[in-house]
Amino acid sequence: RGKAFFLELAAKMLAVYKGLGYKAGYLGGGHNKNDLETILKIFNGYASDDWKDFYKELSFTGDIDFFMFERDLESGITDPDKINPVLFEKGPKTKNIDISFKIAQKFHEGMFTKNKGLYDVGKKLCSTSETAPGWLYGIEKLSKRALFDCRDCGDCSLDEIGFLCPESQCAKNMRNGPCGGSTDSVCESTDKPCIWTRAYERKKYQGNSWQLLDHVPVIQDNRLRGTSGWANYWLEKDHKSKK
Repeated sequence: RGKAFFLELAAKMLAVYKGLGYKAGYLGGGHNKNDLETILKIFNGYASDDWKDFYKELSFTGDIDFFMFERDLESGITDPDKINPVLFEKGPKTKNIDISFKIAQKFHEGMFTKNKGLYDVGKKLCSTSETAPGWLYGIEKLSKRALFDCRDCGDCSLDEIGFLCPESQCAKNMRNGPCGGSTDSVCESTDKPCIWTRAYERKKYQGNSWQLLDHVPVIQDNRLRGTSGWANYWLEKDHKSKK
């Protein structure tokens, strides 16, 4: 139906935005004054609940698409007060659930859980010189290089990405989730599985995939490059310690 169809479509979108609680909607496409008046006239003619029908009409969700919150099957609208229970379900064991992952987890729990294991010992060793002793830093570099192909960034995100190094294994060093450049979970730059897919499979296997969202966005501190990531964590210098 040409132009009339799209003016009505814009009005329906505005109605949906209002119904979902937004204060405003943006109209693009170079409309003139008459077009805007037509859109607003149609919009103002809708009943208060009409947007729920428009929502169904304008939703193009696939059957397998994931939602963070539970969806009402009839309306298709999600409830922000109900976390999708799928987040807490365990997933299948894949090739990404390997021995290095299990070793890294146990080691991390023993070394970096506050007031437990070797946490206090490590912090004390580093507190006098504000960095790690040479021998300890050497152990860190050797072990992390062998297990994770560590690049010595000094501001480690391993535990936030399923013990996968974003510097050596992600072409873009993505620390806050995958970029838009992967197809079927394969990186556009390296033709290898995206590290965030691998991290998800590891967390999903344990039933705690929600932990991938359980931190503030990472702003990497490049001033720490070439220093001990262990010491920077114990001394609260890295991104995990900063608001």
